[in-house]
Amino acid sequence: MDLDRKEANLIEKLREIKNERIQLCTPNVFPCIKCPDILEHVKLILTKLQLEELQQILIHQTSTHSMSEEAEGRLKVLRTLEYIDRQNLVQLKGKVACEISHQELLISELILDNKFHDRSPPEIAALFSAFTCQHGGKNNNNNLIKRNIYNNKNLKNLQINENNEGKEEELIERVPGEILKENLM
Repeated sequence: MDLDRKEANLIEKLREIKNERIQLCTPNVFPCIKCPDILEHVKLILTKLQLEELQQILIHQTSTHSMSEEAEGRLKVLRTLEYIDRQNLVQLKGKVACEISHQELLISELILDNKFHDRSPPEIAALFSAFTCQHGGKNNNNNLIKRNIYNNKNLKNLQINENNEGKEEELIERVPGEILKENLM
């Protein structure tokens, strides 16, 4: 008896579908059937529906419900520090933080929180001195190497001069050329 009911339901559904199809094909009910570009229009509608479905999927994937707890925790910290707002848009403070390193970030955090307001200039200088480090950067090392090379060449030239007093003219011509080459580099 179940099969008869299911078959009856299927037959009824097929009749409904057939009636709807007949109505869709009736030009008086749907004049768009006569349009010569109907296939293109149907393709556009299908594309639109697919894009809307994809949009819903992407919205769900980027929602806070689908994010991991770690990412939610990070967003909470960024909101607490006011780097982003409630809509997760980056604020000025966040833009500044993106451009600087951790020491500068700490300094800017202290400045933006007005922590130096009640401090005397010596206290502020003492606080900033903790962030300074005296070491040569990349450019300083290159200059130091160039100076050492220059000094070594001059030392060699002096040794040559002492050993070869007869070749003074050659030495005089060579030293200015080397100096020019080093200064141009």
